Amino acid sequence: MSQKNNLFDDGSDGEEETLQINKTYAAKYEEWRRGEELEKLKNYLGEDGIPSSDSESSEGNFVEPDNPAFDRDFLLALGALHKKNEINLGEEKFFTGNYRIKKDKEEKDKEEKAMTIQDYQRHIIVDRCGELDDETDATAVRKSDYNPLQGTKITGFDDDDDDDASDDGNGLLTSGLFKVKECPPKKTEEPLEAVDDAVAFVKGESSKISSDRDKDLLEGVRNAWNNPNLSKDDKWLADFFVNKRYLDDDDETIERAYNEVIIDEEPLSDDEKTLEKMESFESLYRFRYEEPDQEFTKRYPRVIPKSLRAKDERRKRMHKAVKQRKKEEKEMRRIAIEKLKALKYKEIEAKIEKIKEVSGNMDIDLG
Repeated sequence: MSQKNNLFDDGSDGEEETLQINKTYAAKYEEWRRGEELEKLKNYLGEDGIPSSDSESSEGNFVEPDNPAFDRDFLLALGALHKKNEINLGEEKFFTGNYRIKKDKEEKDKEEKAMTIQDYQRHIIVDRCGELDDETDATAVRKSDYNPLQGTKITGFDDDDDDDASDDGNGLLTSGLFKVKECPPKKTEEPLEAVDDAVAFVKGESSKISSDRDKDLLEGVRNAWNNPNLSKDDKWLADFFVNKRYLDDDDETIERAYNEVIIDEEPLSDDEKTLEKMESFESLYRFRYEEPDQEFTKRYPRVIPKSLRAKDERRKRMHKAVKQRKKEEKEMRRIAIEKLKALKYKEIEAKIEKIKEVSGNMDIDLG
């Protein structure tokens, strides 16, 4: 009778068991994970590290920052407001142009189908009568030969031939064997209308404005902004627009100047000082009868630095939290860009190794 084996006996007879790893599957899994992470970063940052249109969908609703046409229309509208008593605003129209022509043209060029050689040859023959732009500048002889034919019929026969040849040619034309085609006159590209520099006119650097109506409106803005008694808000607006401060990076510590007047920008944190002044004024007004002449008396015995009154710092904490959140988002974006670059570098290395393996030349230099 054989002895039964114990359930917890070691049946390996002293042999060590090792954990087997499928290296091929592990390499494939690492490649899949790397590709998945690369796709996520591309969707988040864009193909070249630029935020995608989904994350910044509202950007397309605004005009490009540096747009002379929009600046001109803005100044004209502002000038009309300055002269609202002299003109009828109901009959005036502003902001009628397309300020996104450049961006729309770039998007249209991207979506445009690529032109083949056959399409290009057909375009040259049909639209340009077989003449290239370079040929007109290269040879003056061909240009002189081409000019008399503008707007004439191309028959393929010369008028200096004999009568029989001309009769035969006319007979062929009238018989319908050949089709007479009108050569379109050569198109001349009209120069684009230059946009007057309205900003330079308002700053006093230029005095050339083509339209008298526009010049009259812009003069109203220039006279108003050059007024020495201009308010602080109007000075800030003039400096912000004329000197294009909106193109600068956001910096709460920048001091701006216009007409030799230094304008301090108040950041959001200065709202606390404004609230304190409001509370102080309210207190002085409410107790003006109980404490007469308190502005002239020494108040330091009643000023308690560490009062039991709880200060309302909710706005301050909110601004601080917003600032910290923006800083963290900027740091996260920087880390994501670095990770995207590293993954792209690894992907390129893997492709180079595959090319070397297929070609059999391990010393190939791909730059």
